[in-house]
Amino acid sequence: MKVLHANSGVSSFIRQTALAYQEEEILGYFLTTFITHQDYFLSNAIGKILPSIKPELQKKAISEIPFEKIKTYPFKELLRLFATRYTNSVITDRVFAWAEYSFGKWVANQVEKLDIEIVHSYEYTSLEILKSAKKKGVMSIYEQPSVYYKTFEQIIEQLFKEERSFKNEYQSLFSSPLSRKRNERREQELQLTNLIICNSTFTKNSFPEFYKEKVKVIPLGFPLPKLVEHNKNTDKIVFVTSGNISYLKGSHHVLRIWKNVHELFPHAELRVIGTYLLDDKEKQELPSSVQFYNRLAHQDYLDFINETDVFISFTYSDGFGMVISEAMSKGIPVITTPNSMAPDFVEHQKNGWIV
Repeated sequence: MKVLHANSGVSSFIRQTALAYQEEEILGYFLTTFITHQDYFLSNAIGKILPSIKPELQKKAISEIPFEKIKTYPFKELLRLFATRYTNSVITDRVFAWAEYSFGKWVANQVEKLDIEIVHSYEYTSLEILKSAKKKGVMSIYEQPSVYYKTFEQIIEQLFKEERSFKNEYQSLFSSPLSRKRNERREQELQLTNLIICNSTFTKNSFPEFYKEKVKVIPLGFPLPKLVEHNKNTDKIVFVTSGNISYLKGSHHVLRIWKNVHELFPHAELRVIGTYLLDDKEKQELPSSVQFYNRLAHQDYLDFINETDVFISFTYSDGFGMVISEAMSKGIPVITTPNSMAPDFVEHQKNGWIV
């Protein structure tokens, strides 16, 4: 049995899936856009020409898979990274769609050529891939890390009603012709695939009933849990929230609540880690007990949260929410919502609170 595993990115859960296939000796090919690998001429050349971006390149490292099993389609992904850094969100979204659909067509051509029995692909890019798999008669696995798009649309509409700043910033992205076209493709992808993998019960329950028979929940992994003894020599209690500091993540609620209650808890501190995407007004009149930090490298982040007592995620929609499971693996109780992996792992008022 040979699996063709295809995704335009190499985030941790993508990489771990490819490694799982490799460990089981069934990985035929891993198809992606751009990686860092000791045997890849392009990443080596870019690292030499632009040494300042080596930390960024390291995020795309995948050294455990033999390079002869990896096929890349890099140049449009490099343009997307350029757009992300130097243009606005509307242009970036258009470049993203162009790059993703081109990647899907390239993978579909590889499906026709290569000797494989299973194709494992992901939402956004899979329509042509799944058509090729069906034509060839090979099994298709479709992974959807986010909630079903119509459920997500309902969540976005709720946020639009609640938060004018969020609507002003993102209405063009979530209500655009490009967004509608993307959702039409998703629906066709779901209809074509043999098996749908999602990462939480929340994600599975977001699907219509007629899809649920072919939906399988496989939770994402997280660091090995460790027994933690908290020997605090101070009365200070440290709360932390992290990730994209945005309306979709409910970060505005955390800051607003803190403004209202901080005087009642003089020994409490709130640490906010990540990219700030809220309206600047949310920062106004915050007490000194709120500290902001830029996004940290992953291991630095895990070391940093060792010093905290309670993790907060008021997310409106996370297919899983690895920041929650990472905190739990450190022995840190969480305050979070049912719109995440929480119903699968959090026992209310035992190892956290679901609000």
